[in-house]
Amino acid sequence: MVTGMAPIASAQPGCGGGDGAKPPVGGPRMAECGVVLPANADLPPDGLDAASWLLADQDSGQVLAANAPHVHRPPASIAKVLLAMVALRDLNPDTVVTATREDTAQQGSRIGLVADGRYTVRDLTVALIVSPAADAANALARQLGGEGEALKRVNNLAQSMGALDTNIKDPTGLDADGMTTSAYDTALIYRQAMRNQNFAAATGAPSVQLSPVGRGGAKIVRSNDNELLGTYDGATGGKAGFTDAAKNIYVGSAARGGRRIVVALLGASSAFDQATKLLDYGFKLTAAHTAPVGDLNNKAGAGVVTPQPPADGPASNTPDNDPAAAQRVAMDRSMFGNVGGFVVAAGGLAVLLMFVLALKRKADRAAAMRRRRAQARASNYPVH
Repeated sequence: MVTGMAPIASAQPGCGGGDGAKPPVGGPRMAECGVVLPANADLPPDGLDAASWLLADQDSGQVLAANAPHVHRPPASIAKVLLAMVALRDLNPDTVVTATREDTAQQGSRIGLVADGRYTVRDLTVALIVSPAADAANALARQLGGEGEALKRVNNLAQSMGALDTNIKDPTGLDADGMTTSAYDTALIYRQAMRNQNFAAATGAPSVQLSPVGRGGAKIVRSNDNELLGTYDGATGGKAGFTDAAKNIYVGSAARGGRRIVVALLGASSAFDQATKLLDYGFKLTAAHTAPVGDLNNKAGAGVVTPQPPADGPASNTPDNDPAAAQRVAMDRSMFGNVGGFVVAAGGLAVLLMFVLALKRKADRAAAMRRRRAQARASNYPVH
């Protein structure tokens, strides 16, 4: 039942996403500064104060509704999502990284690395996905060749996906002059990240455990900072963040009734309650079969950047005649060891079995967590 219509905003200068000579990335309506709704759609829920937001179908990439989708905002933890994507693509997951005092002294929330502690790239990447982990972010940036090289790779990846509003200046997501993203880019980046099975498994895990390599050193166990995993039926993952300039940001996903929805919100006074309202609204729009107002597929004509060689080993081969396939192959070079262009068959079968068992354990724990939220912080997700 239609309860009202939101005012349809016209494209205005300063909304981003286009130069006036061509449509913005995602379609013409993505240039609008206000609420962007399908014809005859119900109004968005009350209680939203996010500066911008976007809802999209995760599978098709169709944008269901949005508010100021291309307006530039500080990205906060979206920088870490991009950094994790680069680490999954470019680093050998079994490489051991020795934490430094610089890592342990990073501003912002840290997972608790110990100086001179030795951790695998696999563990550092999962930590970065599940928790704020500024210390893990700095360690991974060093492994990529230093902050400058890491930022180059992160921004090249964003550009290759068509996330043209995004410019990362700090790999940990701290505020920096000229560092921007948009609700459109945030949803686009997250949707692409969720195509990597290891990112998806990590972001949906209730907790992460880091085991230092070698003798000595305490294990580090941290709960996933995404509160929706324990409170929203069907939540499949997400990333929250906060800085003084960005305010609260959130990007995440949920699945119900065979539909998967991505939500992105930037510049909010609170993240999880507003994300909950928007996800409910998104499922309502899909049930009503409303027409899309845009899409998250690359409409900018940006090519896919050829994957750079890993900082600690050669890159695997990717298809030369299909840029989209090349990007998928590059992103699917997994934390489970597909580095160097080959995998021993027996090892591959063992990895597959381990992954299936891990998914089963994850599903069992997710069900238990919904029934008994109080036990969520006590559970340990086997990420290895």
